[in-house]
Amino acid sequence: MLYTIKQVSEILKIPATKLRYYAKFGLYPTISRDQNNQRCFNEWDLNWVYLVDILSKTGMPLKAVRHYVEIAREGDTSVPERYQMLLDVKKSLDRQQHNLEEQQQVIDQKIGWYRKVLNGQTVDKWNPQTIKEKYRDRFPDNNLIGNKK
Repeated sequence: MLYTIKQVSEILKIPATKLRYYAKFGLYPTISRDQNNQRCFNEWDLNWVYLVDILSKTGMPLKAVRHYVEIAREGDTSVPERYQMLLDVKKSLDRQQHNLEEQQQVIDQKIGWYRKVLNGQTVDKWNPQTIKEKYRDRFPDNNLIGNKK
């Protein structure tokens, strides 16, 4: 069965504009065209479209994705290079995941803190107004950091 760009877009949830751009960039080397010069994708092409989309979403530059596609067409002789490319992508994803987990942990802590503030269990110690009121006696001239005279 052959699929149009619109159908591929609907099946894989990839914008048609992105599919066209990637096709022009040479990322789908095996797609054909019909009698109206419209791109046609077969089942095998859908797998490539999906892989190319995943690789691009990892942050791999399109030139590197194109290189991956080009060397994949060479067959088994390029397996070591493709393997290394994917290991590098995985390493980058692992770093990103670690950073996201750390960021999420900080955000979760802040949400927990604000939940306590909203429930009346504590006051917002980092609110400038709270600090101003708490330390009013230490700064009789109201010269707190951030206040202008």
